[in-house]
Amino acid sequence: MISDDCDIEEFFQKIIGRRELEAIHMAHQEATMAERQILCRKFLEGTGDPSMPSCSEYSKTLKEFIRYVRYSAKPKIADEAKYRLFRSCIESLAGR
Repeated sequence: MISDDCDIEEFFQKIIGRRELEAIHMAHQEATMAERQILCRKFLEGTGDPSMPSCSEYSKTLKEFIRYVRYSAKPKIADEAKYRLFRSCIESLAGR
């Protein structure tokens, strides 16, 4: 995983300068890995790890980001700061 702490800002820092398709691919892989991390902790270890909600939100945010990049659709979120974060990340991608 790019961000072991499920920190969306850390992820965005790592994809600066990447091509748009590469950023989408990385976000998809990261969301999948975050979901697997949640499932492994929940079902295999049987723990209610406190980091699970943040990883769940992290995965959801990555998926919103993918939809935003692919379709230019503003995420269905009330958090304007997250939307600005998406826009600034997209502007930093190569080929934009």
